[in-house]
Amino acid sequence: MSTAISGLMQKKKFNVIEILRHSATWNGDVEVVTNSVEGGIHRIGYAELYDRTSQLANALTSLDIKAGDCIGTMAWNTWRHLECWYGLSGMGAICHTLNPRLFPDQIEYIVNHAEDRFIFVEWDVKPSSSFIVRLKILLEDRKQLLKDITECISKLNINITSIDMKGLEGIATCIIVLEVRDKRQLDRLSSQIQKIPNFISTERM
Repeated sequence: MSTAISGLMQKKKFNVIEILRHSATWNGDVEVVTNSVEGGIHRIGYAELYDRTSQLANALTSLDIKAGDCIGTMAWNTWRHLECWYGLSGMGAICHTLNPRLFPDQIEYIVNHAEDRFIFVEWDVKPSSSFIVRLKILLEDRKQLLKDITECISKLNINITSIDMKGLEGIATCIIVLEVRDKRQLDRLSSQIQKIPNFISTERM
């Protein structure tokens, strides 16, 4: 006569939302602490976070979002982004995080390729148009080289936001902050700068 032995595995699927539900049930008052985009520190307990995540999931369902749908997010590491991540994953949708530091045309391609149905965007986020280039030039040639470089950039219709130069042991490090529209413009810039005589190297930061 055999005796049945109960398995010790969990009785429910180990979905992402179960992690948050467990935290809300047993550690509801424990806080999630993040920096606020508006300034200062934001605190929210796991129980309240779970409630807000459930409300978000219900709202997305009313917008006809289904399991497998791809939803983009372009936001910082805050409690709001955490709500999106748990809310989307919990209902079976795909949380597609987007990098706001990419050029607008790159973001457009990624969004279209992923077929995002909606995009959550933090209120202060916008695609970056700034690009930082660090140039190394010979200290003795810095005045002429700086003149040549700025003329080269101007011909490409690229705005210079700031220039900072520091010299050390015969080498000058020139940091130039530029407003670049897209990657093609950036490639043209790199190609032209490298043709300047006595120029040593360039480095993206």
